[in-house]
Amino acid sequence: NRSRPSLENLVRYLNLSIISLSRAARYKDEERQPGHVVEFKGLKGAAHLNGTRGDLVEFFKKEQRWAVRCDGDNNEIVKTKPENLTLLDRKFAEASMPTVRILPPDH
Repeated sequence: NRSRPSLENLVRYLNLSIISLSRAARYKDEERQPGHVVEFKGLKGAAHLNGTRGDLVEFFKKEQRWAVRCDGDNNEIVKTKPENLTLLDRKFAEASMPTVRILPPDH
């Protein structure tokens, strides 16, 4: 005797499916998704960002630009062409960050 899913659960499942499909359709580049770590390259108007990193926030299809939250103190968000971003593996990005050791006061 398998119970049928409640109408509420069915609606929730269908809504999640529709949301997932609409989000997938928004991104031309399936390799890049919000939350991925990227590095800026080849920027001319904001050349100071070249070589720095950030997290993808949202893709603006009409403008063909990614909103990227820059690493740093102010968490600035900039819109950038996909060709000016190098996708970094999160493990690589974390591994390449400097390691800080805190020594006890007697050292």
